[in-house]
Amino acid sequence: MKILVVLSLVLALISPANVDQEVFQQALKQAKAGDAKAQHNLAQMYEHGDGVQRNTAEAVKWYRKAAEQGLVQAQLNLGWMYHFGEGVAQDERQAVNWFRKAAEQGLAKPQYLLGYMYSIGKGVPQDIVKGYMWTSLALAQGMNEVTDHLSDLEKQMSRTQMTQAQQLVARCQSSQFKQCD
Repeated sequence: MKILVVLSLVLALISPANVDQEVFQQALKQAKAGDAKAQHNLAQMYEHGDGVQRNTAEAVKWYRKAAEQGLVQAQLNLGWMYHFGEGVAQDERQAVNWFRKAAEQGLAKPQYLLGYMYSIGKGVPQDIVKGYMWTSLALAQGMNEVTDHLSDLEKQMSRTQMTQAQQLVARCQSSQFKQCD
């Protein structure tokens, strides 16, 4: 009987909830010290309720801190939070702002998202040329699932627009995503 009680106590001490809580406390300590990766990890914990009660507003707070330090994944995730209105009021302009910051660091997913937003005019004035440019950049980085969207855009574009878009792609790539507008 004593062995069962001791075994139960040991198992309770190493349960996933306790491990998650330890990970959370460590991430919190590092995040408060300004570590951008820890801030991002902490935001994910709050967003998903890992080791802490789910709190999307707190997730946004920590994503923002990491994003403002230039952490690309935090910029993308903060964009998603604004896009879906999780923890903040839904704001497509802010979503575009954060997607752009991540896209300009060369991440394919936000490049595609930014291209999509431009192509339908969500959070930005509709601009099929910029939509094509950003989507092309995502494809060039291996995001092959965008080919159908790119084909749809090509069907809507004039020859002049295609030329403009291709010139923008070349300028954007050669500037390492710093001159994309």
